[in-house]
Amino acid sequence: MPEPLPISACLIAKNAANTLPRCLASLTPLAAEIIVVHNGCTDDTVAISQAAGARTIEKEWMGYREQKNFTASQATMPWILTIDADEEVSPTLAQSIRDFFDQDDARYAGATSPRITWLINRWIRHGDWYPDTGIRLFRRGQGQWTGGQVHEKLEVTGPLAHLQGDLKHHAFPDLETFQSRNAHYAKIAAQDLFEKKKPWSWKKAFLHPIWRFLRGYIFRLGFLDGVPGFLIAWQNAQTVFLRAAYHYELTQKSLLR
Repeated sequence: MPEPLPISACLIAKNAANTLPRCLASLTPLAAEIIVVHNGCTDDTVAISQAAGARTIEKEWMGYREQKNFTASQATMPWILTIDADEEVSPTLAQSIRDFFDQDDARYAGATSPRITWLINRWIRHGDWYPDTGIRLFRRGQGQWTGGQVHEKLEVTGPLAHLQGDLKHHAFPDLETFQSRNAHYAKIAAQDLFEKKKPWSWKKAFLHPIWRFLRGYIFRLGFLDGVPGFLIAWQNAQTVFLRAAYHYELTQKSLLR
């Protein structure tokens, strides 16, 4: 079996016992160090992580952006692989990472890769969800999470390579989880807009959801994913509307104080 690479795999987790074993199994042969930062877990997340050889750290929740920056700050390896507890490095992606290290090209500060998500009965290969390319691998000290408290963004200083193979995303075991998570993110996004003093508008409330559905289902070919493709486009449109609705509520409540 090949030796682990000089990578710190960094992830945050809370009550992730159902998905964490799959994630850690894909990381153990690949990364020399695994760091799991957890907060308030009431299941076996910590025990599962420690059994897989991960270093576990309890940290009070600071929001997605700051929690991920803290996790990266704990890394000791020259490279960091950032991953979520419900994700899994596919064999093709793992081999692509190894090939990237074999090339040892000093030009690159990091690398991007596509992510594919499972919903109901299939991997989603079209619409707003794929290829969902993002930066996951970067040199320690050359990357930082920025942006709002939701839809945080990893920014890396320097050129990026592109890796082949998908990061597998097992986010939604059922439709109820999909709906509840969207509502959760809509609330966080609305709070972020309110705190940044962004004005509420009719356009964002009524036209943006329509555009979001058309973009995902028609223009990005979400209809090729069958019924799940329709559900994704519909739910994404609803999330945009909910974000505007929560933003309106926060704005109006502030006027009554």
